[in-house]
Order: sequence, then C-alpha cells, then structure tokens
Amino acid sequence: MTSAGNVGIGTDPGNILTVARGSATDPIADAWITYSTPESKIILGAADSETGNYLEVCKQLPVYKWKRTEAEPTRLGVVATEDVLPEILADDAKGNIQGLDLGAYIGFLHEVMKAQQKEIDQLKLVISQNSLIESIKQALSSLGLFVENGIAHLQELIAEKITFRKAEGEKIKVQELEMVDKTTGEIYCTWIENGEWTKVKGECK
Repeated sequence: MTSAGNVGIGTDPGNILTVARGSATDPIADAWITYSTPESKIILGAADSETGNYLEVCKQLPVYKWKRTEAEPTRLGVVATEDVLPEILADDAKGNIQGLDLGAYIGFLHEVMKAQQKEIDQLKLVISQNSLIESIKQALSSLGLFVENGIAHLQELIAEKITFRKAEGEKIKVQELEMVDKTTGEIYCTWIENGEWTKVKGECK
C-alpha cells in the first residue's frame, strides 16, 4: 500500500487497486458491484440515439481466441487497443490502455442489443404486412380473382356498370353499344340487327 492509499497485490499499485497479471488462477468473488448511481458520475445524456452506430462498431470489433499459458483452456475476448471504441477502454493513471471497462462494455452491448431489436421489429412488421397481403391474395384467389404486378385477373365479371379510361383485349361481346359524338357530345346507341348497323340518338335502353 502506498501513502496515497493505493493497494497492489503482487505488484506496485498504479491505481487504487492493482492485481498482478499472470496469476495462477483468476480472481474469484461472490459479487463485484460497480457504482452506478446518478450521484457517482456525471450524466452526459442517453446513448440511445447512437444505437445504430454502436451496432456497426460491434460488427467490426474482432473477438479473439486466447490463453495465458498452454495449459489453460481457450478463452474468447476483445483485445484492448487504440482501434477499440474509447468508451469501453480502461486506462491506468498515466492514460495507458490496460484493458476493458467491463461496466462500459456491458452498456455498449446493451445498446447493440437495442439496435438489433429495432431491426428485428422492423423485419417482423414487414413479414406481418407480407403475410397480410398473402392472406388477402389467397382470399381473392378463392373467389377467382388473381392480382399480380398491379394487374387483376378474373375468370368472369358481372356488373351493372363499369367505368374505365382505356380498355385493351382480344375479344368483346355486346348487344348494344353507346357512343359519344366527338364534336357535339351527344350520345348515340348503336347495334347490329339482321347484319346491318342501326343507330339511334340517345342512351341504349
């Protein structure tokens, strides 16, 4: 222990508490509590607006397999370097990178999970909308109506009145046909009777 109150276990203390690296076993404790009350830190604001950025950072953050000795089991972890997000790094009193701030790392992963959940919710909405569209298509299909690329296909259509701007087809069958005089705007009813065209002024009855 130094005169400033710093404690070192197996090494000279560089911070309040410093434990020597390379110990035969990892430190074990029943719990480790990190101060996280509003009074224990300066709150700068919520980080939720950067969830998308944190997700992209996490995608690029390499995770390595490593071990301290050949006798140890293989472990997984992020290596603390200058390329890592500064918010999750831990420095010594001189500002040298020493490792990860696990509390900050948990907060970082929390934001990553929020961003992933947002993407999942968006995908679920798209899937739900597509399922609704498919359900409507199936219901219409049972009635003989098929819609594809904005075009409706019907086996047969019976209606009192149909309004359209333009019609194209191979064949049309009518008994009487109403036509509008392009110049006067008057309506004429025309049909074929005994092989001859017949035309009368007015709507077809």
